[in-house]
Amino acid sequence: MDRFAMPCQVSVDLVHRHSPIGVAMLLADRSVMAIQQPRALNYEGSRNHTQREREGATRVMEVFLVWRALVWLALITPAAALAQQEEAPGCRRRCGNVTVPYPFGIGSERCYRGGVRGFRLDCDDARRPPRLTVAGYGHEVTSISLAAAEVTVLLNASRACYGGGDYGRGRRGREEQPMSLNGSAFLFSSMKSKFVAIGCPGLAYFVDDGGDYVTGCMSVCRPSARALPGSCRGDDGCCQSNIPLGLASYRPRLRSFGRRQGGAFLANATACAYAFMVDAWWFWYAGSNFNRTGDFAVPVVLDWAIRPDAGSGSGSGSCAAASRTPLPSYACRSAHSVCIDSSNGPGYICNCTAGYHGNPYVVGDCTDINECEHKDEYPCYGVCTNTAGSYACSCPKGSSGNASVEGGCRRDDKFTLALKTVTGTYERFFLYILYIFYIPFQKVFLNMNFDYASLWPNNFVTSRTAGAAVLSCHTSLLPRYHGWRGKTTLQRQKV
Repeated sequence: MDRFAMPCQVSVDLVHRHSPIGVAMLLADRSVMAIQQPRALNYEGSRNHTQREREGATRVMEVFLVWRALVWLALITPAAALAQQEEAPGCRRRCGNVTVPYPFGIGSERCYRGGVRGFRLDCDDARRPPRLTVAGYGHEVTSISLAAAEVTVLLNASRACYGGGDYGRGRRGREEQPMSLNGSAFLFSSMKSKFVAIGCPGLAYFVDDGGDYVTGCMSVCRPSARALPGSCRGDDGCCQSNIPLGLASYRPRLRSFGRRQGGAFLANATACAYAFMVDAWWFWYAGSNFNRTGDFAVPVVLDWAIRPDAGSGSGSGSCAAASRTPLPSYACRSAHSVCIDSSNGPGYICNCTAGYHGNPYVVGDCTDINECEHKDEYPCYGVCTNTAGSYACSCPKGSSGNASVEGGCRRDDKFTLALKTVTGTYERFFLYILYIFYIPFQKVFLNMNFDYASLWPNNFVTSRTAGAAVLSCHTSLLPRYHGWRGKTTLQRQKV
C-alpha cells in the first residue's frame, strides 16, 4: 500500500457523507493522525527508512497542520457573517419618535444587516428629541418603512443669495449641498422625490458624481398680481423636474439671469434662490411657499433594498440570484415571506405574504392577521371567522345577503323560509323522478328497432356513419336499423 493511501481513502469516504466544512476539518485531523502514526504510512519501523524520508513526512505533517488552521479560520468567518445577517436580541429599536426595524440597527454590528452601507444608524441622545442619522452620511432619518422599502431623510437646500439690483451679482451664501449614495443600500426615489428650484429668474440643474448632467429646470418671473402661491409650473418663480431611476448621487448647480424690477417670487420678492431634492407630496402640501434667506432642510424619500456590494462582490441583484445564495445571506428569513425584485436599481426587498404582517427579515415574524379584529380595514357586518392568511364573512343564521356591506344581511321572513324549504324539496323530488325514468328509458332506447323508411319517401337512400344520417336522392328501399349498439355504418344502395 502507498504511504498516502489512507488519507486519500479518508477523503473519498468523507466527501459522500459530510458538508464541505466537515469534510475539510475531518480530513485535516485524520491526515495529521495518519502521518503521526508510522503504521498508517506503512512503516514497519523507522529504522528501515532513511533520514530523508522521515524529514519528508515531517514536512507533509506541517502542511496539514497549516491546512487545519486555515479550516478553523474558514469556520469562524461564516459564523461572523451569519451574526450580521440575523437580528440579535437586546438591540435598541427606537430613537426619539422613529422606530428602527431590522435590517436597520443602532450601534453594534450584531443589530443591523452587514454588507452594503446604510443599514447602520446612529442615535444622538444629547439632542432633544434624540436625533437618528445614517452612519457615515450624517443625514437625519425621520421615518423608515419596511412595506414600502423607503427611508425619509432631511437634506439641506442649496441656496444662492444676492445683493444689489442685479440678481446675477453680489452672490453670497452656500451654493451646493451635494448628496452621494454610491455603495449604499439607498437610491433616490424616482416616484416620490422631485428636483425643485425656487428663484426668479434662475436656472437650476444637478450632475452626478462623474460630472454628467442629469436633469434641471428654469424658473421665470410673473408680475406679483398673477403669481399663484402653492404652484410650481416654471412661470411663477418655481420649477420642478422628475428624476431618473437608479440615481445614486446629486450635485446641484444654480445659475441666474438679470433680474427685472417688479418680478415675483411665489407672490413675494426674495433675495435668494434655492435648489433641492424633495418629497413631492410634502412640497405640494406644506413647502411650496418659501420666503426666507437662511438655510433650511427638506425631506427627501430614498428607496432602499438588499443590494449587491460592489466592493466585496457579495449580495444578489435579484430574487432569482438570491434564491441560489446560502441561507445566511438570503434576507427573507421569515416563513410566509416573499421576495420582490427592487423597482429602482439592482437588489430585492422582502414582504410578508397576503394575510400576514410583521418583519419578513426576522425569523418567524410574519404572523397571521386576525382580520376580525380590524373591521375598519376588513369590514364584516355578519359572522367573521379568521382563517390562516384570510378570513370568512357570512350572514347570521336565518338571514342572507352580503355580510361585507353594512345592511347587506337581511332576515329571512316566514314566506322566504317556506319558499326555500319547498323549492329544495321539489328540486330533490324532480331529480329523483328523472333518475327513475331514465334507467328503463335508456334500456329501451338502446335495444329498439327503428325503421328509417317511416320518416322519408322511398326515393331517398340513407346511410348512418358515426351517429349521423346521410340522405341521397335515389330510389331505393331503406334498410332497418337494429339497435344503437350495432354497427353504425350502412352502405349506400345503388338504384
